[in-house]
Amino acid sequence: MSNVTYYQRVMNENLAQKLKKDFKWLINYVIEHKELDFQTGSDKNGNSWFSVYKGTSRILKIRCSNNGIISYDADKTYKEKAGGKELIEKFNTEKREDELKKALDEYLKRIDDSKDIFGRYYVTSSGEKKEGYYQNLISRRYSFESKDGDPFFIFDKEFVLGFVNQEAKDDWNKEIKKEIQKCLSAFVKEYNGRLPREIRERQTDHYDEVDFLALNWDGDIIIMELKQNDPSKTAFSPIQLGSYYRQFKKFLEEDKENDYMSIYKNIRIMIEQKISLGMIKIPDGQTLPSKLSGAIKAYLIVGENNTISSEQRERYKIVCKIFLPNIEAYQSKPDGELEEWKI
Repeated sequence: MSNVTYYQRVMNENLAQKLKKDFKWLINYVIEHKELDFQTGSDKNGNSWFSVYKGTSRILKIRCSNNGIISYDADKTYKEKAGGKELIEKFNTEKREDELKKALDEYLKRIDDSKDIFGRYYVTSSGEKKEGYYQNLISRRYSFESKDGDPFFIFDKEFVLGFVNQEAKDDWNKEIKKEIQKCLSAFVKEYNGRLPREIRERQTDHYDEVDFLALNWDGDIIIMELKQNDPSKTAFSPIQLGSYYRQFKKFLEEDKENDYMSIYKNIRIMIEQKISLGMIKIPDGQTLPSKLSGAIKAYLIVGENNTISSEQRERYKIVCKIFLPNIEAYQSKPDGELEEWKI
């Protein structure tokens, strides 16, 4: 089988050294601010980035091209409405850590004071905790806030598989969609020939961005999907997770003859890079697995106090049976630790 997919999230050496030399203070700043989290990545051309997130939105991005040129950016709305342009200019011209920290403090204050604009990414002005709140909480808890006894750790978020070209991606997605359509046909039979409105509206959706990727000590990959404040999406989440599961199963099959080592090489380098920067903490007594097991687990995660109706519970059970029988469901505690969710 020829490989048409790849996993490449290792930051180039220029950016990794820049973070160690000039921006260790920024990593510590994020760790000290509970509302913040990291994301890192790289493309197939060797361009890399380090991003600071508040909830589901990127408030600062450090880019490093494959030839070592550094630049700064943020999501458009933050540049226009929260002083992001001024912050980027500060990072371009100011080298003193204390001044940059002051600029970040002011930037975060302006974001927090504009909950009517930015609250949907984290916490609204009425105090409603959005999906981004739990994304940060859980990501932090199982990366650099790991505790002894944790069964896994999160090493990536908002991850998308890379493809060698668009044609390969289209062919791949067509194949996955055919499998999902077979499940939908089975679901129609289970539902007496009718699809619920929520599925009719989403049956043409394409899912490709995984909320979290985790690894346990046996070398199992764990795909995690987070849902919050939308019971209908929670009930039908096994369709989305089923799509991810099939993508990753096919992804691993491409590397099976290599005992998954081509894939794990990049994953392990990225993990070790994050450990060296303090972005992942391995609990005492644990070591990274020597290889991937080839097994894939799928977790649905909901925020605390998540409620769904009895009808939605029944739909969830039917969807699980058809799309992903081995799905596991968890709920976030107030500190981000996961406990079994008996749906």
